[in-house]
Amino acid sequence: MRTMVSNQIEAMNGYTKIAPMVSSTLQRLLRVLDMQIEALDEGMNTIVDQHYKNEADNLTSIPGIAQKTCVTLIACIGNIERFESAKALVAFSGLSPGVIESGTSVRGHGSLCKNGTAAIRSQLFMCALSASRWNKPCKELYKRLIAKGKSKKSALIAIAHKLVRQIFAILKYNMAFQQ
Repeated sequence: MRTMVSNQIEAMNGYTKIAPMVSSTLQRLLRVLDMQIEALDEGMNTIVDQHYKNEADNLTSIPGIAQKTCVTLIACIGNIERFESAKALVAFSGLSPGVIESGTSVRGHGSLCKNGTAAIRSQLFMCALSASRWNKPCKELYKRLIAKGKSKKSALIAIAHKLVRQIFAILKYNMAFQQ
């Protein structure tokens, strides 16, 4: 909603004959939405600090994972014990590869399955940008894939996949990240 109101305000800036009431109403609505977003963020951070402090500290020890992603991961994943393996968490995150086949004659290029949680997938893709620079195992993987001729986007997807495996290990064994 915040983006929608912000876009409306920006679009109205191009018009010279806009009623002042419309402009001021949208500005007030934007301020209210900003306050509500801030209150929700503070509430989520308070819950994480009170109930999931250890998990949050361990997750943020991974280079590339910050507080906002940590909160999203804790909210979406819940109890890590419900996943038997890192592969199951990868599938839950929507980062598992999908293969397109039809009999023996038709084969397509593989792509992401995208059956999992979109919130985790989108957050981890952005984290992969940072991890490709600061997370040593991810940085090495990124360089290796680019050297093989993979596209930057597919290399970042592979890093997001690697991050999910790191997240699984950290939550499963309750320890901080070590490079």
